[in-house]
Amino acid sequence: MILDQLSTNPAERIRELRVLITHHNEQYHSLDAPEIPDADYDLLATELRRLEAAHPELAGSALVGQAVGAAPSALRTPPERAGPEPPADPLPAAVELARTADNVLALRREAQGLEHKLTRRPKNPHCEICARTRSRQVYQKRGHSTANCPRGGISSLLTTSTANAPR
Repeated sequence: MILDQLSTNPAERIRELRVLITHHNEQYHSLDAPEIPDADYDLLATELRRLEAAHPELAGSALVGQAVGAAPSALRTPPERAGPEPPADPLPAAVELARTADNVLALRREAQGLEHKLTRRPKNPHCEICARTRSRQVYQKRGHSTANCPRGGISSLLTTSTANAPR
């Protein structure tokens, strides 16, 4: 194993690990010719991080063990495109918009029902009771008294909305 071949002196070991990691980064990312498996590289990087944490005075400003990747390989060329990209199909967007509009209408119809107004979970963005409940919950989470909540109380809204309900 590579780690067994390194020095036991922490300062020397950190220097050797930085050189090895930099070399293997270049081999892997720039030259597309890795010399060691990923698991061995991970062991080198983990060992360097462990040593730098144990000896902060030896940790350099270069974050060799924490860097991700390297410069793009010069050996790879981007694929050539045959021509301009075809325009996106407008049909899926229109279908999604219609589905969203249907959901909004369904939520608005649900918000008008008495059964929804009597439930305890504030979930409908089109329901005034739900909006007030959410506002009060946020106000309480911030440590404020709900008596001063700018959106008012729920009980007054319940009595007015049920009094105005058709009979």
